[in-house]
Amino acid sequence: MSPASRAAIALSLMVGFYLLAVGLGIALLWIAWVAASAGSAAGIKVAFAAGFGGGSLLLSLRPRRDTFVPPGPRVERETQPQLFDVLEHVSGASGQAMPREVYIAPDVNASVMTRGGILGIGGHRVMILGLPLLHVLTVDQLKAVLAHEFGHYGGGDTRVGRLVYHTRVSIGRSLTAVEGRWMAVVLAWYGTFVMRVSMASARQQEFAADAFAARATSRDDMTDSLKRLDGVGHHFPIYYGLSVVPTLQAGYRPPIGRGFASYCNLVSQAPDAIEETHESSAEDRAYDSHPPTEARIAALEALGPHGSRGGDRRPACDLLAHSAALEAQLYDYDSGHYRKLRPIEWADVTERVMLPLWRDLVWKQRNALKNISIEALPTSIEEVIKAGRESSDPRIKFMADPEVFQRTINAISAAVTLRLVDAGWAPAKAPSDGSTLVKDTESVQPTMRVYRIAFGLDPLADWSDFCRQAGVSGPLAAGS
Repeated sequence: MSPASRAAIALSLMVGFYLLAVGLGIALLWIAWVAASAGSAAGIKVAFAAGFGGGSLLLSLRPRRDTFVPPGPRVERETQPQLFDVLEHVSGASGQAMPREVYIAPDVNASVMTRGGILGIGGHRVMILGLPLLHVLTVDQLKAVLAHEFGHYGGGDTRVGRLVYHTRVSIGRSLTAVEGRWMAVVLAWYGTFVMRVSMASARQQEFAADAFAARATSRDDMTDSLKRLDGVGHHFPIYYGLSVVPTLQAGYRPPIGRGFASYCNLVSQAPDAIEETHESSAEDRAYDSHPPTEARIAALEALGPHGSRGGDRRPACDLLAHSAALEAQLYDYDSGHYRKLRPIEWADVTERVMLPLWRDLVWKQRNALKNISIEALPTSIEEVIKAGRESSDPRIKFMADPEVFQRTINAISAAVTLRLVDAGWAPAKAPSDGSTLVKDTESVQPTMRVYRIAFGLDPLADWSDFCRQAGVSGPLAAGS
């Protein structure tokens, strides 16, 4: 689908909505006038209801100012010369103009938009780069991601996207205005139609931007970046919730980006117990704005060789000047409290923050752990869930199996770690969640071992032998 076709579809969707909404609003006002002309008590009631509905609907269509809230601090060439060197290199290679504004955001993503102008016409270019993103990509992979974003500029997607966005927002306002009335059904139907058509168009935009990036940089680097982001992108909220939030709440500020990179390296070696195993349904995929990663990689492979893989395998965060100060500025952006916290290295987080939290967790989950011994851990997902259902938490009966599994496997991991710490093992001096324990010349990653045993990837006998050699046995909760 050509950029012109996508723009025509977006414009048609917007015009179609306004014609539908204005038509409904005028029809309701006409009904109100006819009913009021009847002069009866029933007619006055109908006139009031129709007039109020029509007026609310038409009022919801009034133009709104398009506001932009920066997601984080703005960066300039003067303060980040190496980052802008890469941006300008990719801009030249892709034949696209540089964005006027570049912002740093606290997520694993990169995006572009057009700011100002009217409904996508005019305005200037804006790019948003997630700081965690720079910690998990190489420089070459970042170049491919940037070229993909420049491809959205080249395809006119930022202008089309604004048209679609305004249409969706207008539909939402109109649905709110007529909530509970019959015309809400009509608008909801049109909203569903808009979502399906616009998301199908958005998926085509992603394929086109991937191909653009492959030509501007290399197919291999673009493929590598997709695989990397597919493997680690969804872990950031989990990492942030499990490792960062408790540390912040304890009054410390750790190096978030470096910790995330280490966390990703850790979980890449273990089974992913957090994602649900079932595939998304066809109904879910109809509303996805991005195609499945497998389909995107297959489309890139079908292009044939384009360019050669770059040679800069440095972490992309190495491009940043004063990265620690930039991270503090980013996470201080909304609350203003981050920089007031005491700095801490991840090597010290386990002892100061996590061990007290884990002891509290094990105590709260003691009923779920009472029948589990450290040398005989659950060897299947079903066993973990069954143990979790023994929890004294009254909310457990309302929880789905995946949530019960996650709560229980976290408690088991915490209990195993505590038993080993009480037996003389110490947290390794490494970033992230301190899940590696050391004693003399030996090391063990209890969280990973618990997960692998539960997924049937490691034999329980090997773990039982380790426990005998380490001198630990008996109920898990004994260390709480």
